Amino acid sequence: MFLGSIPEEMRSMVAEITKPWPVKEIAVGCSGNFTIERVLSEQGFSGVVRSNDVTLYSCSLGQWLTGLGPALAVRPEYMDDYGWLEKYMATPDDTMATVLLATRLLEGLGKDNPYYRRMREGYTSQWAGLHAKTVAKIRKVACRVGSFYGGDVVDFIETVPESAGFVSFPPFYKGGYEKMFENL
Repeated sequence: MFLGSIPEEMRSMVAEITKPWPVKEIAVGCSGNFTIERVLSEQGFSGVVRSNDVTLYSCSLGQWLTGLGPALAVRPEYMDDYGWLEKYMATPDDTMATVLLATRLLEGLGKDNPYYRRMREGYTSQWAGLHAKTVAKIRKVACRVGSFYGGDVVDFIETVPESAGFVSFPPFYKGGYEKMFENL
């Protein structure tokens, strides 16, 4: 996920593709885990990076990386089971850490079998410590983006100046990340 390490092959590929570009702005369509943005940041790209995606997960990351922070709340129909998460959403960093951790917590949403019950119980009992560690990790993230477009990549491309570089890694299968993060 977002806080995971980036494979060296990915770093090399992004550098090989983008370093020669004589641009002051790079737009990234289908940002997903913001791997390209993170690599550009690590490589010292000093221009503006615009990002785009559609899932709640990626939109939350995009908003957080712009400095705005995701504006999220637990939906009313889930308050009985997950209302306790709201106390872990007091700040943008807290909310982002909650989103990152909830991707695993909510894998079993609507599934009531021994495996998913134990997963929920385990995450719930360890949440405070996991959350604190995740907040500490995300506060170390240096990558930031200039803007984020939450919507279809085809519409996003229309907003990108022709003078900007453009790179995208669209999903490989039908439903892509939407399927991966539908419980979030």
